Amino acid sequence: MRLISVFLFLLLSFVTFNTLSAQEIVFDIRITTPTLQLTDPKVFRTMENAVTELINSRRWTENEYLPDERIKCNVQINITKEQSETNFDAELTIQATRPVYGSTYETILLNHVDRDFNFSFEEARPLIYSENQFTDNLSHVLAFYVYMILGLDNDSFAPYGGDQMYQKAQEIISAVPGSNPPRGWRANDGNRNRYWLAENIQSPRVRPFRRSYYDYHRLGLDMMHKDAVAGRNAISAALDEIEKVNVSYPSAPILIAFVNAKSQELADIFIQATPPEKQKVYRVLTKIDPSAAARIPELRR
Repeated sequence: MRLISVFLFLLLSFVTFNTLSAQEIVFDIRITTPTLQLTDPKVFRTMENAVTELINSRRWTENEYLPDERIKCNVQINITKEQSETNFDAELTIQATRPVYGSTYETILLNHVDRDFNFSFEEARPLIYSENQFTDNLSHVLAFYVYMILGLDNDSFAPYGGDQMYQKAQEIISAVPGSNPPRGWRANDGNRNRYWLAENIQSPRVRPFRRSYYDYHRLGLDMMHKDAVAGRNAISAALDEIEKVNVSYPSAPILIAFVNAKSQELADIFIQATPPEKQKVYRVLTKIDPSAAARIPELRR
């Protein structure tokens, strides 16, 4: 009996470990309802649990991720309007980080606000994502960002490593119904929506940015535990190339997303650099997104 118990314990431990190690991405989701009037608040607690289960229990790639390699995502859905008890307008704020090699530091891969977000949710209806058909906007928007984040993570570890993930994100866009689609999936819905994020990251004009993205992370951040100066120089060289991309495709949404994710990090990295180095970083970031100037005043001097 003891042998059977030990065997079952080891088997369960093995299954648990492999299930956990398969999880590439971990969502921590919070739903806020500042203007709630129609819907029972417990519906949104159910929604939080449903989203957590959908994302965190699914294997999104064929790659194996160790527990300390997982991508962490903080997600906030702010309900801005109740169209009915089951239909909502919202803003989705998503920040994803990956660990930096040789340190306890985590770098932001994506820091983005999606303001073109409307969806339906019924408490008694399970939240299901299907790759083969468009089931509901909530699950497909979340899956889109999962694949975009996995693509950025893969790009940060290998040159153009995110191709397959970006293609998955594009397939989600293609699956959206053509007749009366939810907001944010079409080119004419705005210039910083999901359509344009996917278009940008796959555009030939932006492809050099993806190589620079790899250089920034693997040759820069991941090497700084060995040689901080060499790492900073690699990051500076990557910014030179990103500046060229901005000339080819000015203020592309994916470049603005990069600035949103990296501006504070770059300010911290270059705070002890020479004035010309700091001023170059300031110039590159503010040319891409002038609003970045308010976030990095220390680099202006």
